Amino acid sequence: LSHELSKNHDLQLAYSRRITRPTFNDLAPFFTFLDPYTSTTGNTALKPTITNALQVAYQLQKQYLLTLQYSRDNDGIAWISRIDPEKNAQYYNTGNIDLIDTYSLSLNFPVTVTAWWQMQNNVMGSWQQNKTQYQEENIRLRGGNGRLNTTQNITLPKGYSFELVCSYQSRALHGIGYQKPYGFVNLGIQKKLKNNRDTFRLTGSDLFWTQQ
Repeated sequence: LSHELSKNHDLQLAYSRRITRPTFNDLAPFFTFLDPYTSTTGNTALKPTITNALQVAYQLQKQYLLTLQYSRDNDGIAWISRIDPEKNAQYYNTGNIDLIDTYSLSLNFPVTVTAWWQMQNNVMGSWQQNKTQYQEENIRLRGGNGRLNTTQNITLPKGYSFELVCSYQSRALHGIGYQKPYGFVNLGIQKKLKNNRDTFRLTGSDLFWTQQ
């Protein structure tokens, strides 16, 4: 549902229900050895994830977007670690998380610094609660996290242009554990050649090796 409050103000309400099916690698019961003590495998009993989501969005001047969303995943798919103390071994396989409740607030906004320097930014904060059974115990994990993405586009004379992409994700709840914070910086340089018919590009991804 969408409602135009005025010329530059829009309000949107959306509800969705979707299914996420396991991939072949999620299901295949093959072992992959990461090191002598750690291996991964699929799970033939894995169930698909059913997600119900409710979203409210406010848009200003067709450029600025503020979004509030709540979603519930039934049988969410995540990697789960199990330890065998007798063999001193660790096994990772995909499993189902009974319930995943997520509340998130995001803001998308462009910034025009000058005529030749433009930015597109996204800031998101979320709070998550996971409920499931692990090693015959009922567990409940809660946690908040934040994410920042920015893209800088710089246009220079003589057909040169630069694009800088930066991203940072704080510590976040994932399945029955937590994912450490990470980020990356990508850089691209472009040069238009004769008559703007040809283009030369040079790009680099994760320049500082921080997406670990």
